[in-house]
Amino acid sequence: MSVIKIYSDAPDEQLLDQLSQKLRQGSLMILPSGTGYCYACDALNQKAVDRLVKLKGYGKSKRPLALMCEDISMAAQFCRINNEAFRFIKDREGGRYTFILPALGQLPKTIKDRKEIGLRLAIHPVSKHLIHLLEDPLMVASINTSEDLNVEDLSNPELIAEYEETKHHDMRADVLIDSGEIARIPSEVIDCTSDEYLIIREGGDR
Repeated sequence: MSVIKIYSDAPDEQLLDQLSQKLRQGSLMILPSGTGYCYACDALNQKAVDRLVKLKGYGKSKRPLALMCEDISMAAQFCRINNEAFRFIKDREGGRYTFILPALGQLPKTIKDRKEIGLRLAIHPVSKHLIHLLEDPLMVASINTSEDLNVEDLSNPELIAEYEETKHHDMRADVLIDSGEIARIPSEVIDCTSDEYLIIREGGDR
């Protein structure tokens, strides 16, 4: 696994462009996000999504997956967002939220039959810029904890890299983008699939 340093205050656009091409080709990465480090791949690359689902151990599970989009306009290509949901999400843009929305049939066959999809809007500068260059949303998932990697370790990219190297090459990321230590703060999850929106997990920074 390659570890590449890219800091949020001075991101190297040429390097990010190279990484966006790797994502387009199917690479699985660990990226900085507003909620800490997470697994990510090009959401429209079938093989990459298959790898992510396998790595997470979802199998045939219908557990919700999450798209990370640059903005609401990109999200509207993959999620059904009515006027009320648009205003609701727009008011929370820039915050740590995952919105559960009806999915549209624009995703790889691994997940296209899912009726719902999680939506996150990118807030970390590195991930947001990467999505902009990729021109596709990312499929993202949390990093699994274990006896060798606990929740506190997930803020430290060096410890995450050490943990990934202990795994079989088929079950680890190809690249880790090191943007320094980032606190792991779970997003607030809001179900927007019915008329009455429901908070199903409160945010970690409340």
